[in-house]
Amino acid sequence: MTTVRFREWDCKVERLKYSNGRTALVLVDARNQEEVAVATINLPDQPLEPGQVFIKDYSENAGMLAALERAGIVKATGETIQAGFAQIPKASLLSPEHERSGHQHKVGEAAKRPSPAKTNERER
Repeated sequence: MTTVRFREWDCKVERLKYSNGRTALVLVDARNQEEVAVATINLPDQPLEPGQVFIKDYSENAGMLAALERAGIVKATGETIQAGFAQIPKASLLSPEHERSGHQHKVGEAAKRPSPAKTNERER
C-alpha cells in the first residue's frame, strides 16, 4: 500500500464513503493506525464527476493536495469551488488500489477513532 507523507506523519490512505456515496479519503498513521486527517470535503450541492473528490487543502489540512499528488493518489484538475472563505480544489483519483475491500464504511463511522491532528468535525 502506498504511503503519504503529510506533515510529520507517514500515512496510509483509506478510501471510505460519505453518506451520499461520494468518496472520502482518510489518512491514518501507518505506525499506530490513528486517524490523522480527512483529506476530502463533501460538498453535496456541487457537481462532481465519478472518480473525483474535493480536497480539503486549507486550515489544518494545508498542503494536503500536494502530499496526495506526490504519492500518486490524486491529480488536481485545476478546477476549484468557492466554499465559505476557502477555494476547494477538485482532483481525480488515480488508482483504486486504496479502495477498502469487503464492507463499505461511512466516514462518520471512522470518526470514533482518536485523531492526533485534532481535525475538525466530519464534513457533512
